Amino acid sequence: MKPKSIFALAIVLLLGLCIAPLSGCNGNQGVDAYQKADKAAKRAGDRYAKKLEKMSANKVSEVDDRDKALADLDEWTAFRDELKKNKQHFKLSDGSYYKYDSTKRKANATIDSLQDDFISDYKKTLEACSFDDLNASDVTEDSLSSSTAQLDSLAELVNSEKTHNVWADSKDCDSFLTEIKDETDRQDARAAELKLQREAAQKAEEESRRRFETPHFTVEVPAEWGDWSAEIISESPDGKMIEYSFSYMGTQASDGGGAQVVAVNLSGESTNGGDPSLYSLVRNYPEGFGKASDGYEIFYMEAGAGFFSRGAKLILK
Repeated sequence: MKPKSIFALAIVLLLGLCIAPLSGCNGNQGVDAYQKADKAAKRAGDRYAKKLEKMSANKVSEVDDRDKALADLDEWTAFRDELKKNKQHFKLSDGSYYKYDSTKRKANATIDSLQDDFISDYKKTLEACSFDDLNASDVTEDSLSSSTAQLDSLAELVNSEKTHNVWADSKDCDSFLTEIKDETDRQDARAAELKLQREAAQKAEEESRRRFETPHFTVEVPAEWGDWSAEIISESPDGKMIEYSFSYMGTQASDGGGAQVVAVNLSGESTNGGDPSLYSLVRNYPEGFGKASDGYEIFYMEAGAGFFSRGAKLILK
């Protein structure tokens, strides 16, 4: 073999001996890197899984302790957000994510459960404060006032708690608040109707207390009058004469007064051949007021401080 060939072969053998150890070293480093990454991923997965178990043990199951339930919801939401943010830390060398999906699934289930508890509580309150039939006899201004006050409080509660991720979708929250407003508006409208009815009834009652009705005339007294009375004091058997007495107490003893009114049917009677008692009665009444549409003539006289002269009205029918 020529000297140059021998020299070239020697160079190749030396390079091979040097390169072989180097390539073997890099391969071991790659395997170690994957192993370290997998260990880190498993540590992350185990750490979050353990934290989830601890949080689960401390979670409240009802919203009776509202502050604790809201704190739990905040904690679980933050946990899930952190989980999503750090997803890459769970990644194994084979491309899967160690315990990530199971941990996230459990966190979502817990959050859904807490959200359902709150929303169910809201809906129970709305149902309890709603009326199927606003025209029912047991629906009153007081019951409506109490109900709308609770509805207002419910709306305030929903608005104050929606920042705690109670609603998965803000549109659902807005829709529920609209339900509350619609029911409140229904009840407010019915309360306004009942108020008008009550005021009309009160006015009618007040007017009835100020009015006395007979078949032949009406007596009305001023609104400021307090105690006053009206009664029939005599009536003829044939109904041709009815005598009434009216009295007003006044604010002081000297203010009191009264009047007597007689309604008499003189048609068909004559001074000579008629019923003398009717004419005798009429002569006792110095004031003739007029004749009603049914033919009865009305006479009156006052006593004390007066009655009609003090503001009472005598109205013919």
